[in-house]
Amino acid sequence: MREIVTFDAYATLVDFQLGPTTLKVLADRLDLDNLEVDEFLDDFRVMRFQAVLEAYRPYHEVLRSSLRMAMRLHGLEYRTSDGDALVEAVPTFGPFPEVRTPCAL
Repeated sequence: MREIVTFDAYATLVDFQLGPTTLKVLADRLDLDNLEVDEFLDDFRVMRFQAVLEAYRPYHEVLRSSLRMAMRLHGLEYRTSDGDALVEAVPTFGPFPEVRTPCAL
């Protein structure tokens, strides 16, 4: 059996549901009437991108620190359990349906 390593930087293979998962994790604190959710998620995305341009850190650290900064920027309370929940969710994101179909190389 061959082992294959892939890097899915642009969500081409994995249906990376980080935005919806983030909203679920923070649901108990998001006042959706006062928070611009799209702006918050965009800031979180930009902060993750900026973090991966810096010196290497494991992705779980990038997720936690980027979430903490985005929440601070938008006046939301960060809890360690928020970052933990996102890190735990990442391995549950599966491939897009069409990726499961074997293809000829």
